[in-house]
Amino acid sequence: LQKGTEKKIVRGPRSNQKLKIMYLMKILLDETDETHDITLNEIVKKLKSYNVTAERKSLYDDIENLRQFGFDIIGSQYDRSYHYKIASRDFQLVELKLLVDAVQSAKFITKKKSDELIKKIENFASKYEAKQLGFDEITMNSLDSVSDRDYCIETVSALSLVQMHLSRFCEEVVLWSTTEFSFIDLSEKWSTGSSIMPQKKNPDFAELIRGRTGRVYGDLIALLTMMKGLPLAYDRDMQEDKQSLFDACDVVLSCVEVFTRMIATASWNEAAMAAACEGGFLNATDIADYLVRKGMPFRTAHGVSAKAVRLAISKNCRLEDLSQEDFKSCSPLIESDIFEVIPPAACVNARKTDGGPAESKVMEQISALKTFCAEKRRSF
Repeated sequence: LQKGTEKKIVRGPRSNQKLKIMYLMKILLDETDETHDITLNEIVKKLKSYNVTAERKSLYDDIENLRQFGFDIIGSQYDRSYHYKIASRDFQLVELKLLVDAVQSAKFITKKKSDELIKKIENFASKYEAKQLGFDEITMNSLDSVSDRDYCIETVSALSLVQMHLSRFCEEVVLWSTTEFSFIDLSEKWSTGSSIMPQKKNPDFAELIRGRTGRVYGDLIALLTMMKGLPLAYDRDMQEDKQSLFDACDVVLSCVEVFTRMIATASWNEAAMAAACEGGFLNATDIADYLVRKGMPFRTAHGVSAKAVRLAISKNCRLEDLSQEDFKSCSPLIESDIFEVIPPAACVNARKTDGGPAESKVMEQISALKTFCAEKRRSF
């Protein structure tokens, strides 16, 4: 800086924080001698003597930040070239806030402290940049920083888990859409017709999502294989991480979007699903639970329930179709209220423990998941 240009720089319309702090450093250098320490109050007083309007408050705020961190006196033993060196390196890294953060731990800027302060400035630069980019912290080992691809592997691993669950969902959609099940009817937007049978709707999108799971698994294996034999630190092999990472992200995000729309537009055959619950004696355990509530040990109740199942098989009927006399022949503890606890809907809603399948508990789970998703969205 040349004498006489300070005011022009500070009040100029294009002045920026770098010029402001350079101007502040210029004041420090001009006003400090070997026998005098300049305080922040003296800097403020000096600034007031200049005709700086809009820019003055910003500089005052910067000084107050310095004061807040205990930086109140500039040391008298200094070397101007080192002042400028510190300032110059700071300018190349970050803006004014970094310098404010850096000097909070140094009460004196002297030649003796210059190298140490430069290192601190560089460290603060890394932390400041990490914060600005949204990271929690910087890595503490530079060799690990350049040789590590754990974040890629962990990301693709998580994506593989997502894709695996999507594949399982889609497998059920494929099965449930068949004539044998007829639980779900997919929208024509998310299914395709048959070239031979015009009445058929193929769950092609569900099958494609299921098929792409192997592709995401392949991306994960590719990353693990790439890293397994590499020495420290950076090796050119690592440039292959981009293809696997980005491919996995693209595949999973597109599959999630398609799956969401496919399920949202599907219709469900509740009657067929309810009918499927009536076979297979699924309510045999509920007969045992009923007897336990009547005071019978579960070991004995289990045998009584099995006897009732054998009786229903011999009569080729469901447990619900047995008469009260049939149940009485299995155990005198069984009363007419047995028919209130063995219908499939009653069996499901009786299980009201946390995580159970009762409708009230399922609605609680759905509500909790919606809250979880909403909180995660707000955090991004």
